[in-house]
Amino acid sequence: MEADWLGILVGILALSTTILLGWQIISYIGFKDEVKKEMEKTKAELKETTDNIDNMIQQKINETQNIIYKKNELYIQGSIAYLEAYAKILKDDATSDNYSFAYGSLVNSLNCYCKYGCAAEVNIDKCLSALKRIISDFDNLQKQRHGDNPFNQYIQKNFSDLEFSRDNLFAKLKAGILESNKTGIPQKYIDEFLEIEEERKRIIEQNKLSIAKWETKMKLDNQNKNKAPDNKE
Repeated sequence: MEADWLGILVGILALSTTILLGWQIISYIGFKDEVKKEMEKTKAELKETTDNIDNMIQQKINETQNIIYKKNELYIQGSIAYLEAYAKILKDDATSDNYSFAYGSLVNSLNCYCKYGCAAEVNIDKCLSALKRIISDFDNLQKQRHGDNPFNQYIQKNFSDLEFSRDNLFAKLKAGILESNKTGIPQKYIDEFLEIEEERKRIIEQNKLSIAKWETKMKLDNQNKNKAPDNKE
């Protein structure tokens, strides 16, 4: 009888051991799957984070490249406009056809260099010097005028074109230059440009005044001529 109980006890212990081992194996398999899922989840999160970092880095690179490209484009545009204007200045003067075109090109060039920044200060100086030369040409021509007699149509057109009163692009370029201190351009260059602009306006007004005087004189002369026969009668 005692042997039977021992057999039963051994059987129970064996069964319990089997159950425990089975549970451990099942728990281990479940734990392993859980760990695997967590690792895959962490791996996916790390990949997403890495991809986001890569995208951010690439975005910054693209933004920097765009800034550099735009700045270089401004410098090239400024140089082309300057060369176009300077070629006109070298071979022509204020008596030449479309000479005022050079002034507009130089303002365009100056605007580009101002947007480019302080690295273009040498070019800004050259633009301002060339603008002064054009204004000096027109001023000298104005001083050589015989009384209030008008210039020929080509010269007069140059004076009219120099006004830029209806040129929206010129107004936009000028505004850009006046705001260029935001890009670090020293105020002295802006002030120098303003002085040149004041001189341009003075020359234009002086030319208009001379034309007005001449037209008034011609009108009075015609009136006197028309009255002359009546006086003879």
